[in-house]
Amino acid sequence: MERGTVYQLREQPHLAYNDLDGAVRLAPDAVSPWILRANLHAMEGHPRDAVADYERALSIEPTNVGVLNIAAWIRATCPDEEFRSGAEAMAYAAKVCDLCEPIPIDYRDTLAAACAEVGDFGEAIMLIEELLDECDPVPPEYLARLELYRQRTPCRCEVSSDQQMAKLPTVAIEL
Repeated sequence: MERGTVYQLREQPHLAYNDLDGAVRLAPDAVSPWILRANLHAMEGHPRDAVADYERALSIEPTNVGVLNIAAWIRATCPDEEFRSGAEAMAYAAKVCDLCEPIPIDYRDTLAAACAEVGDFGEAIMLIEELLDECDPVPPEYLARLELYRQRTPCRCEVSSDQQMAKLPTVAIEL
C-alpha cells in the first residue's frame, strides 16, 4: 500500500493501481486501501470508480469524516449528472457536521455546495459568507462559489480538479 502511494506521488498511476488493487484484495476489510484507491481514481478523473471505493470505505468506517466529506462533495458538484445526488450530498454533509465540533471551514464549504445542489441557495450563500468572514486571505474559489450561489447556480467541479483534490481524505501511512 505504501509503495502504491509513492507511485501515486511520482505520477505513475498504472503502478499505483497495481499496488492498491493488491492491497484491496489482501485487506478487503481495511479502510485505508479503499480510500487511497478512491483518491487515485479521483485524481485520474474516474468518478464511477472513486464513488464506488469511497462508498466501500464508508461501509467499513461509516464515521470517517474525510470520506464523508469527499462523498458529499462529489455528490453535490460532479458535472456528470449520473454521480450527483443532492439528497445524498446533504445526508453525507450533515453527518460530517454532526461528527465535528468545531466544523472545519472546508466541511462547511461542502455543506454549502450540497445546499446549492438541493436548491437551498439562501443557506448556501449564508454558509459561504460566514466562511469568508473567517478566512484571511480569502480563497478565490469561495468567492467564485458565492457568486454562483447568488445566481442560483450549483457548483460543478471536475472530479480531478484542483478544488476537489484539496478535499481528498488523507490516510496515515508509514513510508
